[in-house]
Amino acid sequence: MANGMAFIALSLIAVVAFAIYLLAGRWSGRHALIDRTTGLANRKALKLAAGDAAQIVVARLERFSAIAASMGAPLGTALFVKVAERLAIANEERRIYQIDEVSLAWLERAGDEACLEDRLEAIDRIMRSPIDCGRLIDISLNIGIAAVESGQVEQAVTNASLAAIYAARKALRWHRFSGHDEQEADWHLSLLSELDAAMTSGQLWNAYQPKLDLMSGRIIGAEALVRWLHPVRGPIPPASFIPLLEKHGRVREVTLHVIARAIEEAAQWEVEGAALGVSVNVPPALLPDSGFVDQVGKMLKGSAMAPERITIELAGIMPRRQTDVVALERWREMGLGISIVDADTSLSSLEQLRKLPVTELKIEQNMIRELTSDETAAIIVRSTIDVAHEFGLRVIAEGIEDAASLKLLAEMGCDAGQGFHLGRPMSATNFRVFLGGGAVRAA
Repeated sequence: MANGMAFIALSLIAVVAFAIYLLAGRWSGRHALIDRTTGLANRKALKLAAGDAAQIVVARLERFSAIAASMGAPLGTALFVKVAERLAIANEERRIYQIDEVSLAWLERAGDEACLEDRLEAIDRIMRSPIDCGRLIDISLNIGIAAVESGQVEQAVTNASLAAIYAARKALRWHRFSGHDEQEADWHLSLLSELDAAMTSGQLWNAYQPKLDLMSGRIIGAEALVRWLHPVRGPIPPASFIPLLEKHGRVREVTLHVIARAIEEAAQWEVEGAALGVSVNVPPALLPDSGFVDQVGKMLKGSAMAPERITIELAGIMPRRQTDVVALERWREMGLGISIVDADTSLSSLEQLRKLPVTELKIEQNMIRELTSDETAAIIVRSTIDVAHEFGLRVIAEGIEDAASLKLLAEMGCDAGQGFHLGRPMSATNFRVFLGGGAVRAA
């Protein structure tokens, strides 16, 4: 009797264990199809659901990595999910999939083609309104479309992503993948393979755009801008290779290359009697990289260039993460200046600047170009200059393209400026010639 009861008990335990195993397997299978951070269906789920899909549409969130970094992880995730919700609404509740950290996608079945363009127009309209994530955020989407040929779903996702990148580069709202895009992708891979040789041979070089002190009318420095002169393709625009470097993780070494050249060439100007400042753009994504900061410090120690003549320019975000602030503090300890470019000019954002180890605010060129034609732009620029000065910051205006804007900025008390009216980017050799045409003073 006892043996019979024991057998029954063991059998029940085995059944329960098997049921738990099955449930766990099902839960694990479902879990594998969901992104753990956002809760959105993932790339694997899209591939499984593709079935008879005729097309795949990919929407890349423009500059999302930088925006999310400035907001912090929880708010960045919330923003990403809200974009997905808007896409679902505009797409008549089609399921939206997350295919990578900056891209969302959905499937188009045979017969959907007739209404696709109307839905893309609806997406364009709905994304014009800022998204509320504790503060209002403007998000732009770059959309690519690709056909699913012979059931090759993964290739279609890749093609649609390439089309979205092409749309961004050509300032299109959306773009359909073509053979030309594939050729361009091959060209990009070729460029990446040639990058090391380009840095070693001098194909990758620094252009320098002059900066003018608006009070004295003298050149006080320059901004270093990377350029690529390919021996076969000729000049390659930065817009064609910088996003490529960022996507494939090569921007760190190129940025270090630009900084090293800027330090070397500015030190030579000083030897020749022109003790000028030089600024270098650093992608915000490199801020948490302590090794990158260490490398910059080593360059400075091995150079005769005074650290206070070098300014690090950070574009597009307001640093908020503790790791970002630590990097800024380390640069300031080295003696470098720190400039925030294209910052939100609202009073709350400017107040954030006051709490950071920042020395300079740079007003972006779109605002400066409207200075003499738009009274609102003039009011914003004037008030921004005044508030920044109250916080002890220098103010630089970029994109000065006419004498009237230059005169008005000087009257507003702007400290310095740059733009085509003052001088286009030029090689280090031509910059020395340019300096020889007028007096210069120490920054």
